[in-house]
Amino acid sequence: MSKNILNEKTSYEYYQNDVLIRIENFIQLDKKLESLLLNDKVMQKVEQFLGGKASLFKDKVNFKSPGGTPDVLHQDIQAKWDNYGTSDFVTIGIPLDKCNIETSCVYFFKNQSKNPRKILGEYSEPLSWEDFNKEDFEPLIASPGDVSFHDAFIPHYSESQKSGNLRRIIWLTFNKSSCGNFRQKYYADKLKSYPPNNRRHKDVEYKFKV
Repeated sequence: MSKNILNEKTSYEYYQNDVLIRIENFIQLDKKLESLLLNDKVMQKVEQFLGGKASLFKDKVNFKSPGGTPDVLHQDIQAKWDNYGTSDFVTIGIPLDKCNIETSCVYFFKNQSKNPRKILGEYSEPLSWEDFNKEDFEPLIASPGDVSFHDAFIPHYSESQKSGNLRRIIWLTFNKSSCGNFRQKYYADKLKSYPPNNRRHKDVEYKFKV
């Protein structure tokens, strides 16, 4: 694995039935975009939540095209993020389009009394709806110019895309710098376990879980 993995001139693109659904590891490709997304105001707010200096852990853009499929109920921590130095992460959501029920906005668990900071299911597997009521989830209605913040433990999901419009959201995840900088290791590991479509072996079946 190249030690310069984060200096590559291509991001990681993921497709479903030839439709682009996600781009990862993109922020270093454009310095102006990097400066815009990681500006002082953003970093100050992230560091306020984390209680110290922050390091970027991962970056992605999710695309929901018309007719796009639902995203399963899960916690981000179930993707084994706690293998990377900490379980304390803050993720910023930056909508590039209107996010509402028709365009498949994300539903977040709102019953904090039932949201302990622990894994509520199995690693890499969706959470079971037998343990939740949809009434305990609230849609995050947002527009370009809005920003959201959530940790790695809050359950969330999205429905299928019911509108004729594209819905895109940038997600930036950070951890406390004192816990280490694991972004390069995370993406090196992901290239092995779930590589982008153009880096897959024909004789290997890849399955996205959470």
